[in-house]
Amino acid sequence: MSKVYASPDLYELAFSYRDYRAECDRLEQWYREVSAPTNSLGARTNCGERSEPAGRSDSLRPGADNSLRVLELAAGPSDHALELARRGHRAAALDLSASMCEYARSRARRLGLELDVYAADMSNFQLDRTFDLVFVMLSSVSHLMTWDSLVSHLTSVARHLSPDGLFLIETTHPADFLGRGSRSTGVGSPWVMKSGARTLKVKWGSPDDPYDVLKQVFDAHVRLELEEDGAVSVFEDHFPMRDFTLSELSTAAREAGLTMVRTAGDFERDLPLDHGEAWRMILMFQKARV
Repeated sequence: MSKVYASPDLYELAFSYRDYRAECDRLEQWYREVSAPTNSLGARTNCGERSEPAGRSDSLRPGADNSLRVLELAAGPSDHALELARRGHRAAALDLSASMCEYARSRARRLGLELDVYAADMSNFQLDRTFDLVFVMLSSVSHLMTWDSLVSHLTSVARHLSPDGLFLIETTHPADFLGRGSRSTGVGSPWVMKSGARTLKVKWGSPDDPYDVLKQVFDAHVRLELEEDGAVSVFEDHFPMRDFTLSELSTAAREAGLTMVRTAGDFERDLPLDHGEAWRMILMFQKARV
């Protein structure tokens, strides 16, 4: 297991720049707009537009009857799952790392939230339940090294997705690896996070990391430098990550029985994927209609 993923508190701090509340707002919005007829968040009219149920507010309220069954894959510290649990959704998280799973359970207990945590491999998992909303964030899909493992992952998702459910992938925008290192948002841009007396310097990959252009796989060198109370600790590791194109992900999804229904280029502004300022590739899928 990677040293980085075995240090869940540092991983949580490293990615605490993300606005999890705003991103969960967007997840709920996309579910309302994309999700199919029988869900309780709004029915689809004959014109394909949505009609809202009487009395539903613009933002869901914790404990409401329209709560969703949600699953965060490769969840790590489970920030999104915990935020959705806080809103009253029936949340679950899945991760390969035992350290991450225990950390997520501990956070849920500390926050007084209900969160089901599964220690399992996202490339092939079997849970005795289905979900309305499943998602994998932060380019975690890049840990799937082969086509077979990608299709297996998507097949597992399809198996656990409710008939009208929504599956979302957030991963690296192709502009960041086609012509590698050409954008400041791309790999190799370090950042610094602070929390109390802790300062964490993060470098996740470098433009000169070895890159296999045939397999679209790079050896990501990761460095976390923690300064706390005058002491400095350094955590370094490297592991392979694979870049996927839009066509690869949509084709693999079709093999797994999923259909791409929407794309976006970021969470904050819901930009189109082909917008010049789009910096993430966000793809949404539903089960293919037979």
